[in-house]
Amino acid sequence: MSVTARNLRLLPWFVAARGGLVWLPVTYLFVAERLGAEAALQVSAAYYLAGIVLEVPSGWMSDTLGRRPTLVLAGVAQVLGGLLFAFGESFGAFIAAQVLISASWAFVSGTDTSLLFESLEAEGRGGELARQESKLMTASLASLSFASLLGGVLGSIDLRWPFFATAAYGAVALGLALALRDAPTTGAPAPERGMLVRLRGRLFDPVLRWVLAWSVATYVLNHLPFEFLQAWLSVLGAAAERPLPADTPMLSGLTYAGLMLVGALVSARSGALRARLGRGASLAIAFALQLLIVAAMAAFVHPAVLALLLLRSVPMALTRPIVAELVHPRLDDRLRATWFSAMNLVGAGSLGAVLWLGGLWLGEAPVPEASALRSLLLALGGLSAAAGLMLWRAWAKSPPPVATDETA
Repeated sequence: MSVTARNLRLLPWFVAARGGLVWLPVTYLFVAERLGAEAALQVSAAYYLAGIVLEVPSGWMSDTLGRRPTLVLAGVAQVLGGLLFAFGESFGAFIAAQVLISASWAFVSGTDTSLLFESLEAEGRGGELARQESKLMTASLASLSFASLLGGVLGSIDLRWPFFATAAYGAVALGLALALRDAPTTGAPAPERGMLVRLRGRLFDPVLRWVLAWSVATYVLNHLPFEFLQAWLSVLGAAAERPLPADTPMLSGLTYAGLMLVGALVSARSGALRARLGRGASLAIAFALQLLIVAAMAAFVHPAVLALLLLRSVPMALTRPIVAELVHPRLDDRLRATWFSAMNLVGAGSLGAVLWLGGLWLGEAPVPEASALRSLLLALGGLSAAAGLMLWRAWAKSPPPVATDETA
C-alpha cells in the first residue's frame, strides 16, 4: 500500500479521534460552578482568541515543515490541555488549558484537509475531494456525538472526568498522527515573496475573497448555539426549578450528542443533497437554518427548542465540501493550509470577541438572567442576518465557478 493510500485509510480514524471532545458538554458548567458565568464565557473566549495567535503560524508550519509534524503536535496539545483542565483550580489554569485545546485544533485546522487533497492528487483521485471531505465530516461528527454523550455521562458523576477522557482521545490521535506521512508535493521552489504578501495577493481572487467573508460569518453564527447552549440549558433548568448542575451535564451531553449524530447522518448523504439543491441553494439553506436556531433560542427558553437544536450541525455538513471545492484548486501546496488557517483565524477572533463581551453582558452569576441571554442572542442573530443578506446578494450577482487545475 502506498503512503498516500495509507493516509486516505487512516485520516477518517484520525479525524474521529480528534472528534473526542468529551469536555464539550461540561466546560461551561465546570468553570461556572467554580468561578461564575462571566469567567466561564471568558474561558470559552480564550479558545477562540488564542486562535488569533496560533492559526496562521500553525498553517505556516504545516506548509513549511510538513503535515505530519503539525498533526503530531495537535495530539500532544490535546493531551496536555485535557490534563491541565482536570487538575486545574484557578482562572489562570483554565485559560492555559483552553489555550492548549485551541492549539490542538489550530494545528489540525487546514492541515487535515490539505493532506487529504494532496493524498488524493497523488493517487490520481482528485475528483473525489467533495466525497472524501463528506466522509471525514461524517467520521468527525459521529465521533463527536459519542464523545458528547460520554461527556454527559461522565460529567453527571464528576465534572473532571470528561477532561481525563479528552486527554485519552488525544493520545489516540497522537498515535494515528505518527502513522501518517506527508504526500508528495509539486516540488515547486520556495516562493520569493513572504507568506503575508502571498496571502494578501490571493484576496484579489473574488472567489477566495467571497469564501473568506462567508466562512467568517458562518463560523460565528454556527458557533453561537454551541457556545451558549450550556448557559441556555442552565436558564432552562432554573426556570423548571431544578438544581444546577445536578441534571444539566447529562442533558447537555444528550443534546450535543443528538445534534452531532444528526449532522453525521446528513453528512453521509450530503453529496446527493447538494446535487439536488445546487451549491447556491445549499449555502442559503444552511445559513437560514443557522439563523432559525439562534432566533429560537433567543425567543423561547423551552424544551421544544431542543428539537430544533438537533439540526445545528446540518449546515456544516452541507457546506464544508463546497468550500473545499472552491478553495483547494485555487491555492498551491505552500499556501493551502495557511489560507485555511487564516480563514479560521478571522472567524475565531470574531467569535472570541463576541464571547468575551457576552460574558460581561451576562454577569458573574452561575445561572445568567434569562432576559439578558435572550437579548444577547437576539442582537447577535440580527447582526448575522444582515451579514448573510449582503453575502447572498453578492453570490446571486455572480456565482463563483468551481476552479480546475487550469483555472487556478
